[in-house]
Amino acid sequence: MGELHFKDKRIDDQVYCKLCLEREKALGQDGRYTRVYSLSSKSSSGNFLNHAATEHDKLKANDSNQRKMDSWLAHSSSDTPASSKFELNRDLILWLCMDILPFETISKPGFQKFNEKNLKLDLPSDRCLATTALVDVYMALKVKITSKLAETSGVCLMMDGWTDQHKRFPYFAIRAATIDPTDWTYKVFTLVVKPVLEHTAESLNAFVREILLEFFKDVPPQFFNTTDGAANMVKLSKLLGHQRQTCVAHCLHNLLQTDGLENVQEVQVLLSQCKKIIDALKWKAHQMSDEKMTEQETAFFDSIQSAHEEMDVDEMYPFGEGTSGSGPDKSMQEPQGFSSLKNSVPTRWNSTLVMVSSIVKNHAIVNQTLKKSGRFDLCLMPDDVAELKALQTFLEPFESLTKTVSKGTPNLSMIPLMKSRLKKLCTVDQADSSVVKSLKNCCMKELDHRLPITDLVKTSAAFDPLVRDIVLSRTECSELIEQVYSKFQGFRYAAVVSLIYELRTYFFFQFF
Repeated sequence: MGELHFKDKRIDDQVYCKLCLEREKALGQDGRYTRVYSLSSKSSSGNFLNHAATEHDKLKANDSNQRKMDSWLAHSSSDTPASSKFELNRDLILWLCMDILPFETISKPGFQKFNEKNLKLDLPSDRCLATTALVDVYMALKVKITSKLAETSGVCLMMDGWTDQHKRFPYFAIRAATIDPTDWTYKVFTLVVKPVLEHTAESLNAFVREILLEFFKDVPPQFFNTTDGAANMVKLSKLLGHQRQTCVAHCLHNLLQTDGLENVQEVQVLLSQCKKIIDALKWKAHQMSDEKMTEQETAFFDSIQSAHEEMDVDEMYPFGEGTSGSGPDKSMQEPQGFSSLKNSVPTRWNSTLVMVSSIVKNHAIVNQTLKKSGRFDLCLMPDDVAELKALQTFLEPFESLTKTVSKGTPNLSMIPLMKSRLKKLCTVDQADSSVVKSLKNCCMKELDHRLPITDLVKTSAAFDPLVRDIVLSRTECSELIEQVYSKFQGFRYAAVVSLIYELRTYFFFQFF
């Protein structure tokens, strides 16, 4: 408290965080006063204690508060309503965080009126939630996650970085994936999502090590990591000393986007025309809706005429010999698929599929709207539509593969099976158009580079009875398991070594 000078900026009658101040001073010209946490001298010391605990990991939640939080956590997932204002505030935090809502939601007039009419709860202020309840929930969950991670023998860190498009802040996220030894279930914990100084490998190396010390304080497990293929992430893995596996979803993206779509000139011309069409019709949605309505009305009247014809046939053939079959006429059903045009983004290959599909679905309406807008140069010719349909057909199977690796429980042993599937999808067929043939050849050429079968993948396959006989010989399986057994001898987790020994014995005596 008192008078303080920081880069010619004077702070009067405030309490400030010494740790923040020292950090910003150490940054020299890059230091910012706005990043120094400070409050009025009349503020409660609890705010600073919470700040020190969350931002600098210098303090821990006191035992009394921790016991209250443990009790709240025990029934937070149940249907039991909050029994105190303490629990209510923390339930509110969970709601706002799960739905990604701003804390000021509870202070807005609409919710306040709804509460007065229906709930009559004694609501806290949004600032109170942010400075007390949020910190309590964070600390309680951190203690719980840390205790869970202490039981694991191996952890895969899933790391990613990006830049905020609003203020250009560099962000970095770390998630820890592991197998719970109590029930052998796959678990993923988000350790941190924070802004960092920069996305260089050296800077991220210090950041990741600091986070790992917070969550793995005793005996650290065996670390692996999964990242995209960016050069800084590859270098980061080397600096950390972790065995690395490239994200398979990112491999698929590079294979299709970089090696395929961006490498075939005819495809680029088609996609460029699609983007120009979307830009030209960006503010023409009402015209497209009118065209769509006209098309639906035409289809409706056609279906009525068809119904009259079928009724006439029924009178001629009362036992149904000449009818066209049962069920509603498809022309009268609601059109399925995209009702508007979708643009693509360069970081997601599947956005290209979405864009192409929306154009193919609405190409007749698109052409009519373009003609009425005087943009005859952008109208799609029949050959263009045929090529877009062929491109759509080629890309659609890859979408299910991307969803498999993104949503399912990850397993390295499925990579050989996925690679086999990719080879089939990229094999040229005589019926393929010239554009699709070029696309398949480009993808096939880089497949081994984008999706290599590493020793780690082979070892995982050796432990998977559904895969190993397909991708590995029995000799390779026994050698890989022998290597793993030798590596883990003397390891602190006896159960793991015992399992490896049993598999090793199985291979040696079952097959030889």
